[in-house]
Amino acid sequence: MQGFFKSAPRLQNWANRWAECLPAGLFLLLDGELGSGKTTFVQGLARGLGIVETVTSPTFALIHAYPEGVPPLIHCDLYRLEPEQVWGLGLQEDNEGGITVIEWAQRLPFTPRPVLWLNFTIAKEGRWVRGTAISPREKGLLAQAQLLYENEGS
Repeated sequence: MQGFFKSAPRLQNWANRWAECLPAGLFLLLDGELGSGKTTFVQGLARGLGIVETVTSPTFALIHAYPEGVPPLIHCDLYRLEPEQVWGLGLQEDNEGGITVIEWAQRLPFTPRPVLWLNFTIAKEGRWVRGTAISPREKGLLAQAQLLYENEGS
């Protein structure tokens, strides 16, 4: 999956629509430089899960939980942590009841399952989002994301 988004609202709208396709228990691992759209994506995803609370980056809190989401959303930001510090957060445990989104996921010392990786890149006039998956099930989720992107435009 790959898509180019010219604006934050378009990225959020795409994430909002894709949220309906994502199963409980999934880990979304996000990476990309500062300002590349990771939190913007999570804001749209949260809206798609029915979360009305304002979603902000948990850079200092490390984890924000949104239990009212369907399924619930756990939003993590590992920007300030070294890989060895991540173990204490309990992210390696199964998340069967919700979706866990981890910003700065390249700092994880392990790979949770089931998982999708999304890479965010700043371009001259927008943002690129590129997804990667290993298993057929997760590849299917990325195929759904691609269809939603193609049906909406950038």
